[in-house]
Amino acid sequence: MKRSVTLKDIAEVAQVSKATVSKALRGEADISAETQERVKRIAKSMGYSSNNLAIYLRNGAIKAIGVLVPDNTNPYNALVLKGVEAKAQETGHIVIIANTNSDAEREKEILNSFVSMKLAGILSIPTWLENYCELSVPFILMSRFPYHEPYISRVEHKIRSRFSYIVNDDFLGEYMAAAHLIQQGYRDLYLVLGSTDKSNAEGIMNLTRMDGFKKALSDHSIPYSESHILSGINTLHESYRAVSGILGAYKSPVGICINTDYLATAVFSAAYDRGLSIPEQVGIIGYDDIDSAKYMTPPLTTINQSKFAIGSQSVAHLINSPDGPGRAWQKVLAPSLCLRRSTKNIKAGE
Repeated sequence: MKRSVTLKDIAEVAQVSKATVSKALRGEADISAETQERVKRIAKSMGYSSNNLAIYLRNGAIKAIGVLVPDNTNPYNALVLKGVEAKAQETGHIVIIANTNSDAEREKEILNSFVSMKLAGILSIPTWLENYCELSVPFILMSRFPYHEPYISRVEHKIRSRFSYIVNDDFLGEYMAAAHLIQQGYRDLYLVLGSTDKSNAEGIMNLTRMDGFKKALSDHSIPYSESHILSGINTLHESYRAVSGILGAYKSPVGICINTDYLATAVFSAAYDRGLSIPEQVGIIGYDDIDSAKYMTPPLTTINQSKFAIGSQSVAHLINSPDGPGRAWQKVLAPSLCLRRSTKNIKAGE
C-alpha cells in the first residue's frame, strides 16, 4: 500500500521547514508568494492531499460543533440530531456527527479527535461518563446523565458540579406510563427495557425508568415482582421472544411498558400471534413518540420526550451561554403522555 505524502516529505524536497510548508499550503501572508507557489507545485507533483476541513477548523475559519451519538440510525437519536442541526444552521455552525456504536473506547478516541479540531464545543448522548471528566473544551450531555437518586451519587460531586447536561425526566416518564395503564384497568403489568448495568450511562437511564415503574405500582397498591421486569432486551427478536413468553400464560388483561417505540412493533406482533387483541387484552405503551408510532395498528400510546428541544437547546446554550463555557448548565425536561389507541379503559362497566 502506497504511503501518504506528509508535510515532512514536502519540506525535504522543497528544502524548507515543515512549518513553512504548512503555512504555504494555507496561504498565510508571512510566506512569500514565490515560496507558496513553489511549495504548492511540489505538493501537487507528489500527490499530497490536505485535510482542508481540519486546517480550517484549527484556524477558526469554520465554526463547528462535534456531536457523538451511540447509534445514528436510532429514531430517537435522529430526532435529537434534527434539533442540533436546525439550531446550528441558525447560528452559522456546521455539525460533525460521529457514531460511537455504544463503545467506550471508540467514544474516547472520537472525543480526542474533536478536541484536536478546536471546535466550538461538543454535544453527546454519552456511553461512558468517565470519558468526559478531563475534557478541555465546552461540552453538553444530551440525556443519560444520572440526575436521579440513588444513581447520581455514583458520580463524584466534583464531576457532577461541572457537567452540563439536558435530560428528559426518565423517572417521571416511566411513572406516567405505568400509572396510565393502571388507571385504565390493567393490573398485570410488565416493563421491557435494555441494559441495567450501573457502570454505563444507558444502564443508569434504564434503572431510573425502572424505579419510576416500581413507584407507580407502589402508589397504586399493585403487587410488584422481579419477574415483571424484563431487562437486557435490545432487539426486535429479543422483544418478541420475551413478550411472547409472557403472553403464552395469558389469564387476564396485561399492560406492557416497552422501553422504545421501535421495539413496540415486536410486542404488537407477539400479541397478535398469540391471538390476543390490542388494547382489550393487551395494553401497550411505548417511549419516545417517534414518527412511526402514530402509524402502528392500532396507533401507539407513548411517552413523548422533547427530542428536538434537547438538540436545539443544547446548541443554543453552547453557543450563547451567558455564564461562559466553564459553568455547568443542568436542565431536566418533563415528558408528556401521548394518548392513542393501544391502550383503553378496560374497567368493567365503564
